[in-house]
This record gives sequence, C-alpha cells and structure tokens, in this order.
Amino acid sequence: MDQGGHKDAAHIHTLMIEYLEWAGMDQVGQLLKSECQARGLAFSREDLDSRSSSRASRADSEAAEANSAVDDLLKDLLASYDTGQGAKFFQTWRTARERTSTSSSSTLEALTLEFYLHVYFATLPLRHGHKEDHPVAMAVFRRFLETCSPRVGTVQDLLPFYALPYVPDPTHHPAFRPVFQEAWVRELRGRLSGFLGRRTTTTTTSRPAIFSYLHHHRHHSSSVGAALVAQESAASAVRSQR
Repeated sequence: MDQGGHKDAAHIHTLMIEYLEWAGMDQVGQLLKSECQARGLAFSREDLDSRSSSRASRADSEAAEANSAVDDLLKDLLASYDTGQGAKFFQTWRTARERTSTSSSSTLEALTLEFYLHVYFATLPLRHGHKEDHPVAMAVFRRFLETCSPRVGTVQDLLPFYALPYVPDPTHHPAFRPVFQEAWVRELRGRLSGFLGRRTTTTTTSRPAIFSYLHHHRHHSSSVGAALVAQESAASAVRSQR
C-alpha cells in the first residue's frame, strides 16, 4: 500500500474508533485498537485525543448555552404565572418542554404538573374575584381536558378536576377548596420552579466526524445521480430529435 493509502487507512480507523467511543462501545473500540496494533494497521492516537477534547469542549459550551436558555424560560414562566398571563405562560411552557429532554418532558410527572397549571389558570378569575371571566376560563379548561393525554386519567388526585367546569361555584366545593388557598398556589409555583430547575436539557454531545463524511457522501451521490439523470434526459431528447 502506498503512503497515501496508509494515510487514508489510518484516517478511516481513527474515524471508526472515534465513533465507537462516542457511541459508548468502549470495549469494541479497544478491541479495534488492539486489532489494528496486532495487524500493523495505523491509527492516530493524537487525532483521537484531539477530537475527543474538542467534542467535550463543544458539549460543555452547548450545555452552558442550553442551561442559560432554560434559566431565561423559567424566569418568563414564573413572571407569567405570578401575573396571571395564561396564554403567554403556556406558549413559553411549550417552548420549555421542547428544549427539555424527551424523557422528562413526556413523563407522568410533567403531564401532571401541566394539568395542575391548567387548573391554576382556570380558577384564577375566581381567585381574584373576577367572576365575569370565569366562564371563559372554564371553556379553555374544558378544551384542555378534551385534548390532554389520557395518561393523566390514571392519576387519582386529578380525577375530581374533570368535573371542575361543571361546578357552579367551585370555591365552596370541598374537592376544590384547597385550589383557592395561597398555600396551594405557592406549592405549585415551587413544583414548577423545581421541575425546570433540574437542568433536564437535551445536551447532545457533538457528533463524530464520520457523520460529516456520510452526509457529504450522500450529498455528493445525490448530486452525481441528478447530473446523470439530467445527462440521460438530454441524450434521450437528442435521440428523439434524430
């Protein structure tokens, strides 16, 4: 194998080992290193160390940016919670859930918290003595009940709230009386702050270089294929003319 071939092979082996280490297959990666050494196949240790350090640095930077964004979202959420801006709150809430990891944003804990937040805003007019706004708030809550995940129906504590829109004056109903107490409002606010404060952001580490090569290869193949199709179409048109 010529010098260029050795260099290419070393680069390929390095890319393979880098991917295996990134994917958490350390034993397989170590086995590949040992096999390369046993067969006299080259790979670059310096390149591996450099790539690993670079990925870790980018991952730390991405994590810091993601956590900063979550901090800003939490501030906006708490401000909307305190001022009773329901529409703005749930718009920010959806953004926050998209930025948190899939596993945490779809857990029963997250769904239950979201349910209670809807209860909070649905009862807000009565809590502040604005009875004229109560029917609209209950209509919004009814729509939420119609579209929320059926998984919340498995939480026993939430079941009474399915009747909330149909109770004329929930402030005097034993099942809903705690919702109108300041202690309940503070406790829910603390749960909201704690849920997002755990930094469950998706901090995917930077992907290995092999992904870039695959993307470039697919893009190049697609471009070549399109060119060949265009060339064949042109040739077919010329044949037809003849």
